[in-house]
Amino acid sequence: MTHEFLSDDWFEAVQGLLEQGPPALPEALADVVVNVTVDDVGVEATYRGCWFEPGHSPDATARLHTTRELAYEVMVKKNMALGMRALATGKARLAGERAKLMRLRATRPSPDQEVFEQRVRDMTTL
Repeated sequence: MTHEFLSDDWFEAVQGLLEQGPPALPEALADVVVNVTVDDVGVEATYRGCWFEPGHSPDATARLHTTRELAYEVMVKKNMALGMRALATGKARLAGERAKLMRLRATRPSPDQEVFEQRVRDMTTL
C-alpha cells in the first residue's frame, strides 16, 4: 500500500516501520536533527538522519524551509544535487548548523539504512 508523502497516513506508516526497529545510521548521521517546514502544504516535521516524524523537535540543530516536492526528491529519493541547487538558488532555505545537514550528501548509508529507505520509497507517492 502506498501513502501520500507527508500525510497523516504516511507518518503512521513510517512510524510502523520504525517500530519494527529503527535503522542503524552511520555515526555522521546519528545526530542529524532538522526541523523542516514544508511551506506549500503547511506541514511541520522533524528529519532524523533518514526519516521524518510529524511536528518540530526542540533538539533540532537546523531549520529547513522547502516545498513538498523538493523534500520528497531530496530526502526520500536522495537527489542530493537537486537539494544543493535548491539551497543555492533560494528555492529552499536552511538555517542553523548547515554542516550537519550537508553530511547527508557526503555519508554513505549503512546497509540497514538502505533497506529502510527503500521500504519508505516503496510506500510513498508524491
